[in-house]
Amino acid sequence: MIYPHMPAWVINLSWFALVFLALFSSRIHASQPHEKDMQGIPRYGQPVAFGEYVHPPATRLILKHLTAVRYNPLGVVDVIHFGVQRVLFRKEHPVTRSNYVYSGVRLKITPTSLKPGVVLELAPLSVLTIQTSAQWMQYFHTFNSFQSFASAKDDYADKTLSERADEERSYATSGLSADVSPILQFRVPIGKKNNQGSPRFFIAIRNQLCMAYHRMNTKDASFQNGRKDPVWYSNELDTLASTNGWTLQNRLDVILMTRIRLNVGVHYEAVRPIYRNTDFRTAKEADSYRNENSHHRLGPLIAYRFFDRAYTRFNRPTLIFSAHWYLSHRWRHGAEIPTALPYMLLAFSFQSDFLHGPQKN
Repeated sequence: MIYPHMPAWVINLSWFALVFLALFSSRIHASQPHEKDMQGIPRYGQPVAFGEYVHPPATRLILKHLTAVRYNPLGVVDVIHFGVQRVLFRKEHPVTRSNYVYSGVRLKITPTSLKPGVVLELAPLSVLTIQTSAQWMQYFHTFNSFQSFASAKDDYADKTLSERADEERSYATSGLSADVSPILQFRVPIGKKNNQGSPRFFIAIRNQLCMAYHRMNTKDASFQNGRKDPVWYSNELDTLASTNGWTLQNRLDVILMTRIRLNVGVHYEAVRPIYRNTDFRTAKEADSYRNENSHHRLGPLIAYRFFDRAYTRFNRPTLIFSAHWYLSHRWRHGAEIPTALPYMLLAFSFQSDFLHGPQKN
């Protein structure tokens, strides 16, 4: 079992999705390309109807941008992707038609860090994407953000982080990370179709498992006779991560997609760090560890897409809000922070195509 206390249906849902697709692929919505698409005339820049699929250009130069603010824990991030995407092959079946290979650069900017990196994505099927990335991480000595610890059993509650910052135990440093993320996704039409052939709703399911490796440069901030601290607090993961090890993060979304471009659903997220024996002070500490630093949360997700005009300079502007309650957390599930206080996120995203489409929408 990957995550302690995680319901079995969450772990097995990805495999269920594959079986579902194999057995019932004919039920998946197969919006036929617009007549102009079939004739080879691109529809770039025109509004995309609900459920409609517009074939992408063979080669795309894409920019994707996301700005997000979150609370519990507090954070602000700006993420920019820029790269080239190429269609692998042309197919009409909905399970295979949305295929591509993408390579590009990514930049994550926060008030406390700068993370430039490279990204490679392979989508052999509409329902499967394999994403890999590597990034260099530079943490600044701002807001006393980067802190390291002598053991994975140490206290990293918000109050403790603040007290350690007052003791000048935070510092600037750098490191590397790399990750692999298989993504499974599909959608099923619900309700009768209208005159344009679109169903009333879609139910969309998306699951992403991120396996990330970190290699961080730490100091003896815990005053352990010169021994470099083996773990560090990751604000992004909200847990103690090994300075030379792996973390697992799983995200599951079940979304109801509507004709008015308003999507509502449920988001589930779980995080589990993986430690070495050397990430503890003693062997006894390592033996007594029971995945206390793992956590998971669940809550509603709302997203509104203002418009979708195929493959244009400014497209798919989307406003996102979510509130998730911690089902399990060492400090945010009643130990220090009340269980009723959720994790909250507000974000805005858009994407741009630079090789095709009109200059203006």
